[in-house]
Amino acid sequence: MEGIVWGECSWREEIDQSFDGFLTTEILTPSDFDFVEERGHTYSSLGTREYMLPCDDSWILAEELLHRVLHDLVLEKKFLLGSIANFKGRVLDVGTGIGLWAIDMADDNPRADVIGVDLSPIQPIWVPPNCSFIIDDVELLSGLAFASSDYYPNVIHCGNMTMAIYGWTSFISWIKRELQSGGFVEFQELLWCPCVEQGGTIIPDTGPLAGFFLTLAEAFSAVGINVDAPRHLRAELELSGFKDVSQQDFLVPLGNWPKDPPQKKTGAGFYKFPMQAIELLSNRVLRRGLNYRPGKAKLWARQLKETLRGSRGEMILFKFIVVHGRKSRAIQ
Repeated sequence: MEGIVWGECSWREEIDQSFDGFLTTEILTPSDFDFVEERGHTYSSLGTREYMLPCDDSWILAEELLHRVLHDLVLEKKFLLGSIANFKGRVLDVGTGIGLWAIDMADDNPRADVIGVDLSPIQPIWVPPNCSFIIDDVELLSGLAFASSDYYPNVIHCGNMTMAIYGWTSFISWIKRELQSGGFVEFQELLWCPCVEQGGTIIPDTGPLAGFFLTLAEAFSAVGINVDAPRHLRAELELSGFKDVSQQDFLVPLGNWPKDPPQKKTGAGFYKFPMQAIELLSNRVLRRGLNYRPGKAKLWARQLKETLRGSRGEMILFKFIVVHGRKSRAIQ
């Protein structure tokens, strides 16, 4: 299967220069893609439906920050938490975004064949020789058929898709269809609901911050995206017939309030993400979902950041879940 690598993208020069071997399969230029410029942000218009997140330089930097916090700090640079080590097979990174997970996975596992898929061409030009990218809409389920090609992935990885997927049940059915028998799928998703610890139990936060994230969830729901859906991924995989389904939960602090040094570092890094990205990820969905005027959407984001500044010492937590399952082996 032929990979597509974005042709004019200089933001990851430090990654581009870090590999001794390179592979580009088909180089595309900006004229090969349609973009929409809207209220100061750039959005991909490739998908079957509107994508709520931008694909401009500001979002690229925010996405890199989130990846470094969740992958490097929370997961301690583990690519997959399932029972896979020294992987040699074919890996599909669905919703690869800027491609960091796919690039790092390929670099650390030179015997793996890694393909990242996303509808935005924001990946670097130069990649490891065992990594490539396809620009396509993962919810065009009939359009991406790896199982009918010579690829047939052994592993499908999905990370930070919460604000992108319209139909999780159909998406999981597509994953099951495309996976090789006995293959694994792993979801790594952040739940956008602030929580606090009370008497040893994690409960939803009811402070000022919670109201902002409830509004954001309502806006996404209005356009057809359920940001709470990943909470039910384990049950969805089991209902779809996946075996050995498991879930691991992590708590990500917001701010540098933890006393534990690694947690303090994680919290400080994670706090920077909403401060940097909240206007980016909310602007379009507030206008589309709740009919906010542009000025009101910007004011909402500004007020949320002010609330974030005031809540740095309130011991706010966010859940980060990893759900893993195996496709049944074909009966011989």
